[in-house]
Amino acid sequence: MPPQLEWRAGIGLRAEWGDVDRIIEPHWYSFIEERQFTARDLNRRLELPARNVTLLPRTQNVTSYAWAENRVVNRSISVERIEQAAGRPMPRQRVLDGGSPSRGVEVKGNDVVFYRPTIERETTNRPPRQEPPLRKPDSSVEQLRRREETEQRKLETQQVREREALEKRQRVERTQPPRQVRPEEINRQQETERRALEAQKQREQQVLRSRQEEQRKAQPAPTAPARQERKPVPERKPPERKPDQ
Repeated sequence: MPPQLEWRAGIGLRAEWGDVDRIIEPHWYSFIEERQFTARDLNRRLELPARNVTLLPRTQNVTSYAWAENRVVNRSISVERIEQAAGRPMPRQRVLDGGSPSRGVEVKGNDVVFYRPTIERETTNRPPRQEPPLRKPDSSVEQLRRREETEQRKLETQQVREREALEKRQRVERTQPPRQVRPEEINRQQETERRALEAQKQREQQVLRSRQEEQRKAQPAPTAPARQERKPVPERKPPERKPDQ
C-alpha cells in the first residue's frame, strides 16, 4: 500500500491525491466464534461466508495495537475475554529470539523461539529483481479437459457441503432462537443468507470459468501431424500377346 493511502474504518482506502475507495464485500471477511480462537484447525471452524451478511451488522471494531518493550503488541481482544468464552485458562508462553533461521520455530516448555533477523536500511537504490516467468508444462487437450472436469466436480461438491451446513445451522436457529430475536427477524436473516449463498455459488462458478478460459488461451495449439506425400503409382502395362503359331 503506498504511503499516500490511509485506512478509514467502514469506508476502505482513501488517498490524498484522490478517492480510491473500494467497498469491502461481506464475503471477504472470515468469522469464528470466540471460544474457537485458540483452535489449531481454524480453517475448519470458520463460519460460512453466506452468514457474513448476518454477522457483519453485529460486529464492533476493537482493533488496538500498541508499542511496548520494542515490540508491536496486539491489545484488540484481551486474553481474559477468550478464557471466559472458551471456559478454560489459556497457557502463557514467552517469545524468545532464535539464533538461526534454519531451525524454524521451536517450542521449549513455556518458551517459543523464533528467528528475528536484523533489518538494516539500504542506502543504495537497487532496481527490482526481475524473476523469469515460470514456464508451464505442456499438456494435451485431453489432459486439460480432464483437469477442468475435476475442478468442476470439486467445486460442486464443496458448494453442496456448504449448502447443507447452512441449512443445518438455520434449523438450529429456528428451534433454538437467540434471545430477544423475533421469529420474523430470524426468517428474514435466513432468507438473506440463502440469497448470499446463491450469489457466492454464481461468483465461484464465474471465477472457475474465467480461470479455465485463461488456461485454454495459454495452452499451445495442437500441431497437425505431418502430411506425407503419396508417391505416384507406376502405370501397369497389359502383357504383350504373342502371335499365333
